[in-house]
Amino acid sequence: MVVVAIMSIITISTSKKDYIFQIFFWLIIIFLCIITRSFPLKTILNDKNAILLYGNDSYYHLRRIELIEKNKVIPYFDYYIGYPEGAYIIWPFAYDLSLSTISSILSPIFNLNPVIVLSLFIPVFSIFQAIFAYKLAKILLNHKKSGYLTSILIALLPGSVTANIMGRIDHQNVEVLLIGASYYFILKLLSSKKIKPINLILSVIFLSFLPLTWQGASLFIAILFTALFLQNIFSNIIFKENLSLKLALIFLLASILVLI
Repeated sequence: MVVVAIMSIITISTSKKDYIFQIFFWLIIIFLCIITRSFPLKTILNDKNAILLYGNDSYYHLRRIELIEKNKVIPYFDYYIGYPEGAYIIWPFAYDLSLSTISSILSPIFNLNPVIVLSLFIPVFSIFQAIFAYKLAKILLNHKKSGYLTSILIALLPGSVTANIMGRIDHQNVEVLLIGASYYFILKLLSSKKIKPINLILSVIFLSFLPLTWQGASLFIAILFTALFLQNIFSNIIFKENLSLKLALIFLLASILVLI
């Protein structure tokens, strides 16, 4: 997945020198994303082969993932919440369902405990965050070097490192990725004269995944669409270009997908 995503970036190069530079650059970014987030590796795999996760929330996310894999259904009630009576699970399910799918695919391939696979997989999210940070900065600033700098910051900033550190199985792993990907594909859709189905579909998928991963994402979606509608007003006044139809279509389809 990482290779395909990176190749979609570097194949647009116009010169052999630039092509080689981009390959070298993205190999460095992958290395930085992995090495800066692998410090808990020794505590994840200790001498007794017990698995110690990062943070308290990771253990409950892992429980939900294991319940999904075991029962092949998303749990809506859990006796571990408010034990012994139990309670309904109020947190969105998309993150745990996604990791359960990843675990069911990768664990048999590498013949490893699903918990170990997920703990080691988490830094991969940061690579995709760096890729979309690059693409987003490039489209917003129309400057390739700004994209390079933004991807380096994503790879090295302490907040980004902590969010995707090995052993931290929490929805913060994917929030920046989903927000960045949503914003990028929405801008791609708005910047084209015609509605391209691929940009519409991807923007709707990433946008709808946000509230299904974290309740607080609704605030970020509200901020995002407020900024986009202000941009629409500006575009309508200055460039006589109305973006309301595209924005309404994205919001409508995303809302329908979330409700489904």
